[in-house]
Amino acid sequence: MPASRRRFSQEFKDEPRQEVISTSRPIRDVAEAYGVGAETLRRWLIKYREEHGGSNEELTLSERARLKELERENQELRADTAFLRKPALDYRQGAAVVSKYEYNDSQRNDASNTNPVVKMCLWLAVSTSGFYNCLSRPQSATAARRADLVKRDFTAQCPGVKFVGDMLCRRRNKTPATHSRFGPSALK
Repeated sequence: MPASRRRFSQEFKDEPRQEVISTSRPIRDVAEAYGVGAETLRRWLIKYREEHGGSNEELTLSERARLKELERENQELRADTAFLRKPALDYRQGAAVVSKYEYNDSQRNDASNTNPVVKMCLWLAVSTSGFYNCLSRPQSATAARRADLVKRDFTAQCPGVKFVGDMLCRRRNKTPATHSRFGPSALK
């Protein structure tokens, strides 16, 4: 016994048809995604174009190349915008070049970031060669002090409480007092 012919509602036919028209995806891919035959979808498209005055012709080679170029440019502009909207970005006027290099380095090591270093340097208006040169430099005295401060334990005699005076004394290479004039601070 032959299989009965499947019938599709007009609303169902409109969905894949509009997807092919609006996204320029290949008919075969869209048909496969919706579970219909490629020729069936092609007939629906021909009928739609005849009814609505659309042309039955596919894009020419030059039009396809232009479309591909515009899609690539659109993708690049979206990546630019996404990168420049990041909240931690310190690209404002007058920001130190080293801070921009440090930001690029943190983004380069971030697995979720797919932007190449060249693009990030371009967006932040710093040189790519300067970025790589900065990576090979020895650690600055300021960066070494910051790293040392992060590692230090500034807790006073009370567990879990840090004293501002303890931190100031450490920075001045003095021994911390039991209590300072600043008093305890909840810097946890």
